[in-house]
Amino acid sequence: MKLTQQNLKKVKWYRQGGAIKLGYISVPWNGCHDMTVNWQPVSLRQLFLMYFRNDFATLFLSRADTERIAQYYLTRENRCPGFIKNLHQQWQKRFIDFRESIIRGELPGRLDSLSDPALLRGWQHAIATYNNLWREAIFHDSFDVMGETLLERVGAKAHRTLSARDLATFTASRELLPMQKERTSLAQLASIAARSPRLRRLVKKGSLMVIRDSFPEFSRSLAAHASTYFWIHNDYAHVDRLTERKFLKAISELLREPHLLHDDRRLLQKALRTGQRQQQLKRHLKLPPRLAGLMDIFSIVGVWRDERKAMNQLGNELMRQFYCEFSRRGQIPLADAEYACWWEMGYVLKPTARFRELLKARRRGVFAYFTGRQNLRTIGGQRGLVLFEFMNSLIARSELRGRTVYPGRVVGTAKLMLGQKDFKRFRRGDILIAPNTRPEYVTIMRLASAIVTEEGGITSHAAIVSRELKIPAVVGVQGILDAVKDGDTVEVDAVHGVVKKV
Repeated sequence: MKLTQQNLKKVKWYRQGGAIKLGYISVPWNGCHDMTVNWQPVSLRQLFLMYFRNDFATLFLSRADTERIAQYYLTRENRCPGFIKNLHQQWQKRFIDFRESIIRGELPGRLDSLSDPALLRGWQHAIATYNNLWREAIFHDSFDVMGETLLERVGAKAHRTLSARDLATFTASRELLPMQKERTSLAQLASIAARSPRLRRLVKKGSLMVIRDSFPEFSRSLAAHASTYFWIHNDYAHVDRLTERKFLKAISELLREPHLLHDDRRLLQKALRTGQRQQQLKRHLKLPPRLAGLMDIFSIVGVWRDERKAMNQLGNELMRQFYCEFSRRGQIPLADAEYACWWEMGYVLKPTARFRELLKARRRGVFAYFTGRQNLRTIGGQRGLVLFEFMNSLIARSELRGRTVYPGRVVGTAKLMLGQKDFKRFRRGDILIAPNTRPEYVTIMRLASAIVTEEGGITSHAAIVSRELKIPAVVGVQGILDAVKDGDTVEVDAVHGVVKKV
């Protein structure tokens, strides 16, 4: 599509955003143009336009494309019940292999001893595996955008409407999500520490070396936790390998606030009962097959999305190790190298002056789009900024309305959380407003009196977590990041799905 204002006006756009560096998102972004089903290419494409500036990106995607993609998967499921469940199971097998390879250190392995050609081959092998996982799972986002619409259509044909409570039950995760598994493991370590007054004191002091000498079994468990979950707070802009010391600090926080331990145990028990509750409710409501099938899709996609996030966090860790090595050899600052797309790494290894300047320009601010597979185009400077502002003007903002995912009414102070760098400003009782939420947001979601996201649907991370925490939440409120400023007093009506400034 030619990027003229006339053409752009013809498309109905959906806006997303978040803390993002181009290099890390180049894998899923390119996957939107190269989707697979059962690992075979399909003629599905998702048009994405992005504006990058200062490690934050605003994304615009075509609603028509998301509808086509969601309808494709729904049709396949209707024709062959269990289609999406089978896709998920096959994907899980490859994801587990990918995850374990990174956790064991087999991917990427030792990079500094490789020759330049061997380093490139290692990169191509690792990124091919990561790419394949994304290409098979990129369709999830279409259900975020179109989930409610599909529900209304299928429900209307079946002459059935589900209550918010029933919908929350059906879309809840049937198994522990990666973040829940990490919290459960951490809570177990905190419980062990709480039994010994001396160990408890050492944990609170952060005395890691003394703990290793005096409590070797606890120390081994802590080391195992760190080696399994070192990636748990990564995102598209912030990749930080967590250490034993950082997890020890998290255990100390649990010991200082016992109610957090209670909350974690409650969430674990709730997750273990979810599958049973869903089956009981399905029998009680006597749902028509197509509506029951759609509920199954939402549940599977909800779990899969969180696994995909874990895959993304591990993938970003993998990519960063390569970026560090390519950056060192090419003598390019790491912050610039992280703006190279995955297929451009040969240029990072032996950069020209023009390529160096291109990376710097991308960091300063560019409007970017694909014209085909691995064919990125950028518009920088004032032209790019004007195009970005024009795209923002196309986002409907007549009212700040979205989808209620957990009911309630709250008035409070809005805090815009665009990325992890903002988390230190968040206080208990604030209203969390974000482009979206990801696993690293859970620490502040627990403190929020209400949650509002600009994107997302009934299967999104914000929806799943807010229901687990029983925090009023509205998702998919397009334009909220423009309409509300940090510190504004806002009312979140998570009964009717409306947000307004007071």
